[in-house]
Amino acid sequence: MLRILGIALATAMLPACELLPPRPITIAETEPVVAGPFDRDQAEALVVEAAAAAARGDDAAALAGYRAAGLAWPESEAAWQGLLDTADRLEDEDEQAGADFMLGRVRLYDGADLVVQREVNRALRLYLADAAAAGTPAPTRQYAQALSDYYTARLEASGLYEPPPEFLNVENRELPAAIGTGLAVGIYAAVIGVSTTN
Repeated sequence: MLRILGIALATAMLPACELLPPRPITIAETEPVVAGPFDRDQAEALVVEAAAAAARGDDAAALAGYRAAGLAWPESEAAWQGLLDTADRLEDEDEQAGADFMLGRVRLYDGADLVVQREVNRALRLYLADAAAAGTPAPTRQYAQALSDYYTARLEASGLYEPPPEFLNVENRELPAAIGTGLAVGIYAAVIGVSTTN
């Protein structure tokens, strides 16, 4: 009976962990506006310029501006949303994929939580190690690298940075799924351990 319960718990936890709903980024006034080479004020100014270019119909300039804004501050949802909208109009599939990837990251992970950033950074580095071989579009790799570098800069400034352990391999499945798998396996192993001792 305990073995069946363990399997049920392990199975039930995985979908919930993989389907966490996106949540918007809210950065407190006390959060830094500069982290290493990254500058939030510069990114916001670039977003304004890119929006003006889009309004006058210059999508090429808008695309370049939103891209620059995202690279200046990788947590800028406005930059990546603007890039996605512009790439949609230009039918630029590689930029669409890159912008969509980044939107998923900044909406899902809380930018004010450095501990979460540390864990996501580990997964990002593993993702980047496999992305080129997997044929991931160049913009996606570039933006993922910028986000990883941004997390590293913030973590180093706070003293929380830790290099990713070599034995950790989540294969493109990021933090929620990885944690869910670990918890499920742990519960299952614990239940099996109890059942075999009885």
